[in-house]
Amino acid sequence: WDSGTNLVLVSCDGNRITQGLIEAVPELWSEQQKATLFSTGVHIDMIVDAYKDLLFAPVISLLRNGARSDAHHEAVKEVISQCRGLSRQVLSRLKLQLQRSASFSTPQHAIYLIGDVQSPEPGCCCRVIQTMLQAALQEVVNVINPVQAVLDLATLATSWEGAKVILVVLTNGVLQDP
Repeated sequence: WDSGTNLVLVSCDGNRITQGLIEAVPELWSEQQKATLFSTGVHIDMIVDAYKDLLFAPVISLLRNGARSDAHHEAVKEVISQCRGLSRQVLSRLKLQLQRSASFSTPQHAIYLIGDVQSPEPGCCCRVIQTMLQAALQEVVNVINPVQAVLDLATLATSWEGAKVILVVLTNGVLQDP
């Protein structure tokens, strides 16, 4: 923390550093670990102070659940904007990929990806697959939330008419009724 390293905090689903968590830090370290830290010039108090400073640092909110990829893109754009020290090449490549995936419209005959986007980890997998396919194929990949899609099957059927591909991502629990 004192080294001036650029830290960007992302709060997933409201998880944050709290005073209670900071107070528990000294008990997380064994005496042997504390001695090892001390031999390198680091004291537990320094770690606690660093966490206390993080209590007041700006936090980017990221909700992992649901199919709102636009909210995820906005969070990633915010993270990128706060990153300092990245090479211009890396930064421009990240921005270009983000702009490309965010600017896709929804033309007919698109690629559709359906999977469990309600749960954090499977939802993240769906979005990673979406981003990778869009970058590799330069095609629209629409993520469909099956929980929402079953509420209006007529609209779903209409939107899927003539689809190039319907990709079903099978993860644990995807075939279960929530």
